[in-house]
Amino acid sequence: MRRSLSLFPMLLLAFLFAAPLAAQGPPAGVPGGGLTAALEALADRVDTLEDRADVLTAENAAQAAQIAAIELLLAQTDRSIPTGTVMPFAGPASAVPDGWLLCDGAEVDRVADSALFAMIGTAHGEGDGFTTFRLPDYRGAFLRGVDHGRGLDPDRNTRGNFTGGATGDQVGSLQGSRFAAHTHSLGSFGLCDSGPHNGGVTPVFNLFAGCLLRHSTGVNGGSETRPWNVYVNFIIKR
Repeated sequence: MRRSLSLFPMLLLAFLFAAPLAAQGPPAGVPGGGLTAALEALADRVDTLEDRADVLTAENAAQAAQIAAIELLLAQTDRSIPTGTVMPFAGPASAVPDGWLLCDGAEVDRVADSALFAMIGTAHGEGDGFTTFRLPDYRGAFLRGVDHGRGLDPDRNTRGNFTGGATGDQVGSLQGSRFAAHTHSLGSFGLCDSGPHNGGVTPVFNLFAGCLLRHSTGVNGGSETRPWNVYVNFIIKR
């Protein structure tokens, strides 16, 4: 039977005091061997508690190992996302996850975020030119893949930039809104100038076959050209 080492001195003293008493016989009113039995019961109780402590220690060790494995997996997962990766984030700007930054064009330190600076450089703006660089600013903008000379962006070589950022057919270059050249038909009838009359032109409703100049249509549409869209926050991996 295992005995607690921490209680061994106490038990030893108890047995030393109990030995003379046992030799003299039990005191009046105390059953024979009662003190020895009590000490044995106490020792058994200590053993039971130590056994339980061992079980709890083993369980804690197993749980600690599981937690360490999960933390390692999370760390490996985080590292598997390359620095500079941009993702849509459905949460608010105030809740951007650790290890990510909001793509709002903010200036960040080139040393504190050296990994990100090494990846994107000043493509989205040079910052102060010495100690900072700018994050991508995707607020209110649609993202477009670099053309790489494919020709789907006919104006790729004239793309502008944020201050100190990339231009042309490169990541980070900026392009303003624009309509493609197009025409509108007025149909079979419409307002036109039929020719000079007394030194001027007279607008009349007429078949277009007899018109010298067809007038343009009126203004129609909204404040921008856009498809159906939903807002998200864009975030970038540090």
